[in-house]
Order: sequence, then C-alpha cells, then structure tokens
Amino acid sequence: MRAITEYTPRMVLAAQTKTIVRKLLTFVLCVILLIAITPKVAWSETFQEARSVLRAVAAAVLGKTEVENVLLPATLTKNLKEYDPVYHYFSLSGLMVNSHGGDEKNESIKWLQGTVLFENPLLRRAVVDVSARYQVKGNGIEILDTSVRTIAVPIPEIDIFYIPEQHNQSVIASTTLYHMMSNLVEYAVPPAQIDAFGGKYYIYAAARERLENESSLWVSVANTPEGLGTIEEGSQNFDFEGWRIAVGSAQMTINAGSTQFIKIIYRPGASVPENVRGNRVIHVTTNKLGDETELAQKSIKSSASIKQTANFRTKPDQNAPLVGQLAVGQKVNIVDVSKTQPWAYVIGPENQVGYIYKPLLSITGAPNNTPKASLSSEPKSKIMSLSNPVNSSALQQRLTDLGYYSGNVDGKWGASSRKALRTFKAANGLEDSSIWDMKTQDFLFPKGQ
Repeated sequence: MRAITEYTPRMVLAAQTKTIVRKLLTFVLCVILLIAITPKVAWSETFQEARSVLRAVAAAVLGKTEVENVLLPATLTKNLKEYDPVYHYFSLSGLMVNSHGGDEKNESIKWLQGTVLFENPLLRRAVVDVSARYQVKGNGIEILDTSVRTIAVPIPEIDIFYIPEQHNQSVIASTTLYHMMSNLVEYAVPPAQIDAFGGKYYIYAAARERLENESSLWVSVANTPEGLGTIEEGSQNFDFEGWRIAVGSAQMTINAGSTQFIKIIYRPGASVPENVRGNRVIHVTTNKLGDETELAQKSIKSSASIKQTANFRTKPDQNAPLVGQLAVGQKVNIVDVSKTQPWAYVIGPENQVGYIYKPLLSITGAPNNTPKASLSSEPKSKIMSLSNPVNSSALQQRLTDLGYYSGNVDGKWGASSRKALRTFKAANGLEDSSIWDMKTQDFLFPKGQ
C-alpha cells in the first residue's frame, strides 16, 4: 500500500511560493521577448520601405513603369530616365539596401543607401549606387530626393598590350584570334620596360569577351584628357567572330617629349538603338609611365662605374639641366642604353635617375644592390622547384618587382610566367630560354640575400 504524505503548513507555503515565482518568471520572459521583437518588426517594415524606394528609383533609371504605392515626383522621374538612355535596354537583376535609417531632425523623413544591378540580354552588367530620402504618407511612400551614380559601367573588360614597332608586323599578320593573342603575349613589353629614350609603340586593346554585332572598339590619341581624341591614321579594328582587338600607335617614353593621352573607345552595338549608342571612353592612359624612379628600379639591366667625372642630366642632351655630378669610380645601375644616341639612362648612387654620356661609363655586369626576395625554406645551394607554389610565387613576385611579369602572383607556373623568365634572361645576358636553372636562380636571388 502506498504511503500517504502528510503536508505540513510550511510545505504548502513553499509550494505556493514556487508557483508564484514560476509565473512571475514566465511574465518577465514574455515582456523581454516582446521588447526584443518590437524593434525588429519596426526595422523590418523600414527595410521593406527602403527596398520599395530602391526598386522605384531603379525602374525610373530603366525607363520602366512606376512601382505601386511609391510616388516619384515628375521632375525626379525625368532626371532619372535621362540619366543614361542606354540603361533603357537593360533590366533589373538585383538590388541591395546597404543602409537605412531616420532623419535626426525630422522623424517622419527616412533615408537609404543601396546598390542596384542592371543586366542586358548579352549579360553585360552595370552596378549603380543609389541614395534617397523619403517619407511614408498613409499607405504609400513619397520620394523627396534621390541621386544615382554608376560605379561599374556596362562595358567590356579590356587587356592592353604595348608592342614595339619592330614586332608589330608579326602581330598584324596574324590570321586567327589564337595566333594574334599568342603574338601579343610573345612581343608585349611591360610598361616598366618602355624605351627610356622614347620610341614608337603600337597599343593593342583586346576585349575579354565577344562583342555584339555592330559594336566597335578603337584606340585614339589626344593631347588632352577630355574628349574622345582622334583615331590615329593606320589604326585598325580586328573582328574574330565577335572577339574584337583594336590597335593604334603612339610615341611612348618614360619622361621625354610631350604628354599624349591614349584612349580606348567603345561603341555599343545592335542591342542599343542607334540614336542612343554613342562612343564611350572606357580606358585612358598616357605616354608618360608613372613614377620614374620606381619604373627605373624595376628595369635595371646592368651596372657601370664612372671612368671620368660625369655630368648627370635630366634629359639626353648636353644642354639639359644637371641632376648632379658623379666622380670617378662611383657606381650606377643602367636602366637603358640608347641604340641611336651616345647616352645611357641610369640610377645614381642616391637613387636619382637621369642620363649620362655613354663614353664616360665602364659597364661592369650585374646590377648593384639587388633587392631581397622572399623564398621558401629550401637551402640556397639547391635549385628551387617551381612545382612548389611557394617557390613559384616568390619567382613571380621577383619578376614582377623587376618589371618583367604583369600577371597574378598565384604560384601557378604557366605560359606568361615562362615568357617573363625568358625575357628577363635575354635582357640580362643569360641563355635566351625559359629554362629555370641554378645560374638564373643565383642571378635573381644572390646568395646571402
């Protein structure tokens, strides 16, 4: 028989207290949960309002119909539709509210910043940044003001190649896309190796994708950064079943002569009506190649010593201003030696750059003060295996620092890496090949460094 429990008054009081505490805790938890949920509900409503505003602005830029329950004043609608008529032939493929909130001075006014993604039938994409201020009125939303800015334009990606005049005919003679691209890779000169004394180079612009019918790609040269420039006489536009390559020419140099602006011009094709196509500048560079000292340091070919007191000049001209004067026995690094003039372009003992009369130099061999490079933990006496991504990355970075390699430093030793190595070896008096050997390793990574 089960025993009967006899409850005392104290036990009854304890049981009642536990019940009251349990109910009180349940009530407190419900209140906390309600407080936590309420802002999220409000935040969610504001977020959906912001998305509606973003969608309405995007629709106006695309020239599409208005979004339900969102009022966009006529003036704003007109400005957005006229922002870029090319977008009228795109559609909205995505949108994102980056941030949103309320106006500190007027709680009824809200703001947003967002991004929209447009896409056309050829999958050409454009990214547009949007900001707006709006207020909720009844069951609708009124947009007060907005601004849009294209941050990724709907244009093809372009690769640029600089080809010395003496190799241009080999590229021009290419009859297939494969042969032309192979020749471009073979003969292209990195910007850091452009002739320090100036020379004629052919600039090739190759689209990374097929372009639509009736589109075009051109290289132009101008004396100012504004405008489209003029198409150089002799410029050409190659079409390999939609893969376009354009070529123009210009005098390229590091620091001599007047500045010219080289522009790549793109004109949309059949997907955009003729009356709104227009020519667009999609890439601009100049024949002056950036920081002179940095470029020179990447292009050092050999070293030399001064045979007799030499004037160090800013240009290859005996009347040019002096950089300084170098004494007998001082060391310089040679960046380039003119084939037609008695001048050498050098880096002096204090990293100054300039020109020295060539007969005053005694060329001695490898560059002075070769920069240090990052290697794997393999001993220096052992040949670095390029199948090891650490080693191949170190070599790619070294060739990049010297201006011979312009690809990705990713540890993948492919055709572009081999070409850079071969170019380096040929420029420094080593065997004209892409073979990686101990002699080349010691030249690039001197022992003890």
